[in-house]
Amino acid sequence: MLIKRITLGDAAFLKGIAILIIMLHNYFHILDKAPGENEFSFSDPTVYTFLYNLITSPLDIFRQTFSFFGHYAVQIFVFLSGYGLAIQYSQDRNIKYAQFYLKRFKKIYPVLFFAVVLLFIYKTTITLLFPAKAMDLATFAYEGFFKLLLVSNLIPDQALSISGPWWFFGLILQLYLISPFLLKLKRDTYLIACIVIPWLIQLAFIVSLPTAIPFIRVNFLGHLPEFALGIYLARKSIISMRLLPFALALLIFGLGSFSQYFWLLAFFSVPFIALAFYYYTAPSKRSIFAKAITFFGNNSLYFFAVHGLCRSPFVALGNRSIVWSLIAAVAYLAVVFVFTMVFKFIVNKLMSLVAPALQKT
Repeated sequence: MLIKRITLGDAAFLKGIAILIIMLHNYFHILDKAPGENEFSFSDPTVYTFLYNLITSPLDIFRQTFSFFGHYAVQIFVFLSGYGLAIQYSQDRNIKYAQFYLKRFKKIYPVLFFAVVLLFIYKTTITLLFPAKAMDLATFAYEGFFKLLLVSNLIPDQALSISGPWWFFGLILQLYLISPFLLKLKRDTYLIACIVIPWLIQLAFIVSLPTAIPFIRVNFLGHLPEFALGIYLARKSIISMRLLPFALALLIFGLGSFSQYFWLLAFFSVPFIALAFYYYTAPSKRSIFAKAITFFGNNSLYFFAVHGLCRSPFVALGNRSIVWSLIAAVAYLAVVFVFTMVFKFIVNKLMSLVAPALQKT
């Protein structure tokens, strides 16, 4: 199988699939009977809990699968980010660092900024109007401060504060900090080193100091291999992926649930598996389904900001039964969609007010 160059349309579709998987994962894994997942650290019992839940309740396969495997979709975003940058700068490696970073910062940071500010306003309003439901504003301000500084994933126990999915904002902007140096690397061997060395560092910590792995997995070092892989593959006009390498990627992904050593490689195998499935099964880009998925992909940044805040009202409903968990998931996605569109509208309006000042920078 030949995997051709990923177009903007391909990337938007893949991001749409990925954000839907992530949103469902982040909902299902907080429900009762969730098996857990090996996202930021590895634990042997999780896969056996997952298998036990499937065997004892096979009709629950949807909830169990998204809960256990859904977090891997984050790797698609990381990979595509590196890939897209490499395509964009394939003919120009004379990158002006400040200009490069500021362009991406302006696109991503306002979404996080307004999410934190609007949530703080909401919590403050509730606290003032309904003292019986007063919220811990001091803790929120403390955690929000680190979020806005983009360092919460570099501080122990802060990465998943306020809204768990927000850890991704710090991660991607940290990767953008180092990406100009990666894009300027002329030799493939240097990029391969950027893939292998971070993996070896993580492997060393798994062997010698496993308690440090959760910290590494939420910052740029933990995801540099997939990011550098995106840059590396973008420099190849066509990727040849025969049956044996594809089968090997699937095998590594499967073994990653049983072995902590293969677990690190499982993250790296996700882009290969995703691309293979996409080129085999992608619908016509003119279909309603493809357009809907692409819409989610094009707005994935806003969905990242909103969806984690919308889960709690649907937990009790989702815990009633298997059927109710699916109904609650659909209702949850519908609410996320509405709130995300409202949030995007507000952000765009607010940004239009400050746009003149930003254009001067």
